[in-house]
Amino acid sequence: MAAGKKKAFLFVGNDEHPLSLAARELVNVCVPPADQAFGLDIIEGRAESVDAALETIKRCYQALVTPAFLMTGSKLVWWRSVTFLDDVKLAANEEIKEALKDIVSALEEGRAGETMLLVTTPGMDKRSAFYKQFSARAEVREFMLPDKAYLVERVGREKIGAMLREKGLSAEPAAVQMILDRLGADSRLIAMEIEKLSLYLGETKRVTVKDVEAVVSSTLTSVMWDLQDALGERKLAKAVEILREMLADGESAIGVVVSLSNRLRDLLLYREGMDQGWLHVRGESAEWGSLPGEVDALFSSAFKRDPRTAHPFVVGRMAKQARNYTAAVLRRNQAILTDSYEALVSSRVPQGTVLELMLVRMMS
Repeated sequence: MAAGKKKAFLFVGNDEHPLSLAARELVNVCVPPADQAFGLDIIEGRAESVDAALETIKRCYQALVTPAFLMTGSKLVWWRSVTFLDDVKLAANEEIKEALKDIVSALEEGRAGETMLLVTTPGMDKRSAFYKQFSARAEVREFMLPDKAYLVERVGREKIGAMLREKGLSAEPAAVQMILDRLGADSRLIAMEIEKLSLYLGETKRVTVKDVEAVVSSTLTSVMWDLQDALGERKLAKAVEILREMLADGESAIGVVVSLSNRLRDLLLYREGMDQGWLHVRGESAEWGSLPGEVDALFSSAFKRDPRTAHPFVVGRMAKQARNYTAAVLRRNQAILTDSYEALVSSRVPQGTVLELMLVRMMS
């Protein structure tokens, strides 16, 4: 185990669940659970100001240079959730940079003795002096979610599949997609919600859409997707119900318009693909075919995420929704969205009334 070779460890990443599991595993290897009462020092690293950052650095340094309890075989300082390392303003502060040098020098010059240090942080600038100096002496592990949307979806789908298998479950494609829509690639949420699904199903091992609807919690983002889907499926009553819930929970009316505008743009793309013969629909599935040269170049360069890279289930679902509207109706709906936006910012009509009228006009 690398813990025998290194005395410093840096775990960095925004995928909190696997990072936390790996950190706890390392802690248990370095300091046996029976010795952790005296051999483990946990220093909270969350800080939103210069003073708070300096205070947690000072506490980490003091814990690092304080000898282990005589009856303890080893000591580990866990500097946990050090948030300010990813804060551009705080990380650039000269006092903070100078204080961080003390952490590195304690390891370099032997003032830490045999004490080990584990730093966990959601992110940090790899160009910073602290990262370069510390990582040169530490074992570094990264737990980063990808920054591209289609890669995040791929990672999320893989995590859901792996955690379902771990619980001895299987799921229909639509159920997997619904879990992904509701939770994204957040490992901790996925683990918790699949645990709930497992307990809910009991002896049943096949997850259905109804099971997901009944058990898996919706984040605010997933509720917005539910509204988008209601629009795409042309289900007015469902859309109005979701809208009222969202507004009651404090969702921005402008945010609703922007979100529905994004879905309309996608539906127009899929409608155009079908009308031009670029998108081939077969029952519940759909597949992009070859495109004219200029269109192929546009798909590759103009979109943040090339629609052709979407999962086949997503392509089929979006094509099915696009079939509910003609291209002319979708363009009309874009104009309705623009009119509604102007009404929200310029009229005294209640925002809920404006948005409900908008949905009625779009789906009539």
